[in-house]
Amino acid sequence: MKFPLSKLGLYGITTEGANTGKEAGLWKKLSDYLERNIFTVWCMAHRSDLAIEDVMRSVGELTIWKTNLKAVATYFRTCKNRKKELLKIFPTAREFPRYHDVRFAQHFLNLVDALLFNIDACKQVWQQLEGA
Repeated sequence: MKFPLSKLGLYGITTEGANTGKEAGLWKKLSDYLERNIFTVWCMAHRSDLAIEDVMRSVGELTIWKTNLKAVATYFRTCKNRKKELLKIFPTAREFPRYHDVRFAQHFLNLVDALLFNIDACKQVWQQLEGA
């Protein structure tokens, strides 16, 4: 089945990078179908994911750090009482985001940002628990 892509004026495409081979990949097939060169770009979110995953594989401590960050976020996000205690101490606390392996770099950055913003209040919640 042929799609009327040429009528859409397609001049470029951004993809996650899979199946983009020069000889038989999607980019080549689109270019052949349109009978012209097209501008092709790998998605920056996916490229940054690949780069961070490579760094984490080579620096084992970063994997431990990521695991700990996810644990803190899960600790506060999954229990209404813990979240309530955090908000009592710090009414403008940021919501701890869910973590997803898809678009890893973006979610990891959001997680780090929320934890750094809330860290003092988190410590106070834990200190109260120790004293109880």
